[in-house]
Amino acid sequence: MSKSCTRKKLWGRVTKLTNEFGRLLRFGLVGIVATVVYTAACLLAIEVLMFSPLEASVLGFTAAMGISYYGHTVFSFKLAVDHRSYLHRFATLTAVSFITSTGMTWLLSNVMNVPHRIVLAILFVVLPAISYVCNRFWVFHAGLSNTASFGDPQ
Repeated sequence: MSKSCTRKKLWGRVTKLTNEFGRLLRFGLVGIVATVVYTAACLLAIEVLMFSPLEASVLGFTAAMGISYYGHTVFSFKLAVDHRSYLHRFATLTAVSFITSTGMTWLLSNVMNVPHRIVLAILFVVLPAISYVCNRFWVFHAGLSNTASFGDPQ
């Protein structure tokens, strides 16, 4: 194999890795915005509209889901919005994430007696990582398969 061919392959892999890192950073930014929207919606619903905490949480979760869906579609993964391709998968993943979060919280807090701050720290790391992988390789994979991605054969 020639040096030129080796350099070209190496440069291709570096480019793919850089693109994936950028996608991961954008994903994190959207997650932060969605968290702020969730928190603001909850506080507004409880303190101004006099909703119960549970009602406020549902409102905040719904608002954050909308931000996450559009933000991840357009900004994180840079795809055209295509509800037929992505929305049902995104909604499914969101529901599974909610159930996983609730289940992990119950298991760690109530069964294993892990302090709540440690539970939150665990969820803070585990859930976004799982969410990124599922969004990247399941929810938005069809749109991304048209472009080269990290780890794909050349």
